[in-house]
Amino acid sequence: MSKKRTQAKSTHSQKKSDVSPPNRAVLSRTLWIARVGLMLGGSFAAYLLWHALTQERVGGCGPGSPCDRVLGSHWAYLGNIPVSAPALLAYLVLFITSFQLFPAQTARFHARPWLLAIMLSVSLIGAALWFIGIQLMQIGAVCKFCMVAHLGAVVAAIACLAAARRCLVGIDPATRPQYILRKTHAAAAGLIGAACVVALAAAQIAFPHRMNLVRVHKGSFKLDLRELPMMGSGSASRVFVSLFDYTCPDCRDMHKHLTAALKHYGNQLAIASLPMPLDGKCNPLVRKTQKKHEKACDFARLGLAVRRVSNAAFIQFDEWIFEQRETPSLEQAEEKARQITGTDPLKKALSDPWVERTLQTSISLYELNGNITASYRMPQLVIGDIVNVGPLTRPQDLYALLEKNLGVTPPPPPR
Repeated sequence: MSKKRTQAKSTHSQKKSDVSPPNRAVLSRTLWIARVGLMLGGSFAAYLLWHALTQERVGGCGPGSPCDRVLGSHWAYLGNIPVSAPALLAYLVLFITSFQLFPAQTARFHARPWLLAIMLSVSLIGAALWFIGIQLMQIGAVCKFCMVAHLGAVVAAIACLAAARRCLVGIDPATRPQYILRKTHAAAAGLIGAACVVALAAAQIAFPHRMNLVRVHKGSFKLDLRELPMMGSGSASRVFVSLFDYTCPDCRDMHKHLTAALKHYGNQLAIASLPMPLDGKCNPLVRKTQKKHEKACDFARLGLAVRRVSNAAFIQFDEWIFEQRETPSLEQAEEKARQITGTDPLKKALSDPWVERTLQTSISLYELNGNITASYRMPQLVIGDIVNVGPLTRPQDLYALLEKNLGVTPPPPPR
């Protein structure tokens, strides 16, 4: 009887210690699923990174479209770095690591690459959930390119975790140490991956991308600089707001001063340039419209529609109008706008609700400026905490305002 018990115990011990190693064929197939997912996600992440760095329009994402709104929000950045950059890095590292998990030339199992793969996989799943939630809950729009990248990342991460799970079971260390992936180590790697996602979310909340918004009048107005007509450097550290009317002679003179200031200060400076018509047809603050301003609302809408096509088109249109000795006719301006943008894009932009919404924002800011300064003269500049109302005689007067209230640095004197 004692001999039988001893044999049974020995048999049980042998079964427990002689567990089969992970099936190489199954692991190989699972890891190739992960690699395909990483190639899909990585290709889209690379495309989005190129878009962010060059500011070229993403194909199929017109102005105001869902993906345009997502990619233009501060959630598309980690500080000043496009989130597609760390995403692409994570995809590349996990893709390279996948070839070290179970090398074809040897049956030996290496634990450290697996722990890195687990950490990255958990990070990718968590980041995908975070950004999908941001799109649905905060932005209210979904970027199709981002979703494809997230899909590839999640598929790859799940495949990696499924492969890792096959290697977690208890191979007896005394018999097959090369196949050990301890559950405690794997759990720690997963926790580190989750902590990376928490750190990403906290950093995005605490340090939003600084160039997307400009706040004026102590936050009463928050203007999305990426959507507005902009003059100057896209990387400028100082931004102020200009309200102008295409039919206003003083605005024509101010435009020359603004152009001179941009050349004078270089990449330090950018200007949010908002059409604000002195025309009672769309501006209720104007009780009686002067004859020269009778079509100012139409000019303003036309300029905003050109901006809706692209900011480069707006700059070209803006310069053309202000280069003329006098305000051109509306028909001439419309023809020039069509030449710059194309007929169909301009027609589509004119019907975009963004045009009217932005026009009303300009009028509301004009009203607030008037309440603060007790003057409704044009043009108007909102520079830091001050509002300048009416024309300036010389560009040097503008330079003084910018250096005092916006903190721009005067260029060194020529040698």
